Amino acid sequence: MAQVCRHRRRAIVAGLSALAVLIFAPALAQDQGPKNGTDLYDRPVLAVDPGVHTGAIWSLAVDADGRFAVTGSVDRTVRIWSLADGKLLSTIWIPVGPEKVGAVYAVAISPDGSTIAAGGYTEKRYSGTAIYLFDRESGNLVRRIDDDLPDITFFLTFSPDGRYLAATLAAGTGLRVFDQSKNWSEAFRDDQYGDFSYGAVFARDGRLVTSSYDGLLRSYRYDPSSDSPNFRRVGEPFKAPSGKRPRGVAYSPDGKLLAVGYDDVAAVDVLDGTTLERVGGHKPADVKAGAAGADNVAWSRDGQTLFTAGGLQDAQGARIFAWDRGGLGDEKRMTYCAFDSAPGVDALPDGRILVAASAPCLGLMNADGHPVWTIGSRLLDCRGQPDALESSVDGSLVDFPFSDRTSAYFAPTDPKLRFDLRSLTLSSQPPNDGLTFAPPREGLMIDGWRNGTSPTLNTRPIPFAPYDIARSVAIAPDAKRFFLGSNFALAAFDDAGTGTWRWPSRNAVWAVNASRDGRIIVTADGDGAIRWHRADDGRELMALQVLPNGKELAKWDWVLWTPEGFYEATPGAEDVLKWVVNHGPDKAATTLPVSAIAKLHRPNALPLVLDKLETARALGVDDITQARLDVQAKTGSVKPPGGCCTSLRSASTNSATRRAAFISITRPRTPTTSRPRFSKARKVRPARPASTPTSALHIYLTTRRTAPLFSTLSTTWREAWRRTKRVRR
Repeated sequence: MAQVCRHRRRAIVAGLSALAVLIFAPALAQDQGPKNGTDLYDRPVLAVDPGVHTGAIWSLAVDADGRFAVTGSVDRTVRIWSLADGKLLSTIWIPVGPEKVGAVYAVAISPDGSTIAAGGYTEKRYSGTAIYLFDRESGNLVRRIDDDLPDITFFLTFSPDGRYLAATLAAGTGLRVFDQSKNWSEAFRDDQYGDFSYGAVFARDGRLVTSSYDGLLRSYRYDPSSDSPNFRRVGEPFKAPSGKRPRGVAYSPDGKLLAVGYDDVAAVDVLDGTTLERVGGHKPADVKAGAAGADNVAWSRDGQTLFTAGGLQDAQGARIFAWDRGGLGDEKRMTYCAFDSAPGVDALPDGRILVAASAPCLGLMNADGHPVWTIGSRLLDCRGQPDALESSVDGSLVDFPFSDRTSAYFAPTDPKLRFDLRSLTLSSQPPNDGLTFAPPREGLMIDGWRNGTSPTLNTRPIPFAPYDIARSVAIAPDAKRFFLGSNFALAAFDDAGTGTWRWPSRNAVWAVNASRDGRIIVTADGDGAIRWHRADDGRELMALQVLPNGKELAKWDWVLWTPEGFYEATPGAEDVLKWVVNHGPDKAATTLPVSAIAKLHRPNALPLVLDKLETARALGVDDITQARLDVQAKTGSVKPPGGCCTSLRSASTNSATRRAAFISITRPRTPTTSRPRFSKARKVRPARPASTPTSALHIYLTTRRTAPLFSTLSTTWREAWRRTKRVRR
């Protein structure tokens, strides 16, 4: 009896320990919790870092001597580049949180190149943000400015002497100026703005001008040589001449002229630097403004040439425009590193031109527009291709084109790839074998989903978040529900248009497909990853990142992972997947390659995730499979113990015989009216007895969200309990 009780206690303790791991593992990856009064994660989270930005670049800055370039991105990093050769010098990880917390929308570098400022969607989801100041050489966070910043920072710039940092903010919250000589405390503010502000510029003699989407330019003055600079606004706000949303502003080097670019029109104005009266400007012919207009403006260091870049496109694609004779002369057009909008342009002391494209890519050109070096994107690009992602019946095969982000969004000649989750292989030019299908869109009438803001079902509006843009849609095979991808989320709706679940995404969901068995949703996201989700609740199951490496397509690198960090990767991508670790809001985040943790390398378990719809189940099946094979090897048996167990990795990859893995553990059939038969030479050992069916453990197993995982296990333990009672009698 004592022996049986000991077995019971050991079984319960072991079961609870195992359950703690299995139950909470998904939660560790999906719900990271708050930290230090912010919305920052309080435990490691996963990110892909291939040595370039994996999200759109939003901001570009260059030091006065043209040695360093700084870029900020929605991928939550600030990257520092050598302008001599385009080499990445260092990466600074912003403290990260859920949704878009950590996205960098603004960067600046002090004129001497020693200090980097970064701001954006930082620390909190709904109210209050911070601006970070980093030491460029060490990457250390040296100052965190959180003095009553009520909204997102959209632009940052240093004064010519490096003493002041100006920040313009979202939602009409205006301008803040911080003073380095007073530990970056606030020196001035103007919160009387009517809309977002995306631009500010200092002149050397103590002038400051800002732009705002309320259509106005605001002028300020201060005494740059005084301990009390006396910042003040000069006159009333001035209406921008050519557009409703002025954005980029830039003083000529001598401060006599001010250039203004616009988000809503293909126009640039040249104003008097003091009076803000218009003295000239340009409206290029045969040009359309894409998602942006002439957003950014910059002067050559000698003041003779004015540049603009943004979303301007002609018949040849995206363009940089240049005008000589102090910005009032002849026009010149140049291509740059991507067929995409350019969030930043700057001119270097030697006349070369630096452009950042949101693709993301960074390119340096000479004065004639010829490339010197280009740092291109290494990401899958499905923008504008909602039909390009094809999936097999069960979602285990996916076909997709690999478009070059530095050219047009899509071309028929783009290579097509196939990834097989069963065999974990990447292949090029998949055959037309009928195994994969385009996104299903039959059975329901859904409109307004192609880059629309008001999608409808049967002409009735679908619940949709403000400012969101729909990008893709797929209808379930039974037409009882559909799945909508957008800039902010992947969402499911029933056939009446009622939302059933919403899975927030940090990136646009450019393509979505639904497996024909109704279990899996596959997406192609803005960060270049392909993701598999459960159709029932949207929970992410796995993600795949393919990375070109200069070799033939089938030998490109890739990494596949679960939200808990279990992964498989080609040798060239083993260190690309990383854990990002916050250290509070006052320090930069750090990273650790997932490959540094040997137990996370589980290639045999990954194919099982799709069948089991849960990482914990897949790991358990793989563990049992490996244990049985070990027993078979040690005993020299022809078959492994416990019945039949087939791993997906050993399953046939032939399309005609492909099937899911299964596990069937057999046990002797014992009549319920008789005692089980045991060997006379062995002591009675209960088969992992557990608690009674009415115990707290049983109730926990059958009432929590883990019930489907443990229903079979609970039944087995109840049977073991009955056997134990019979043995004791």
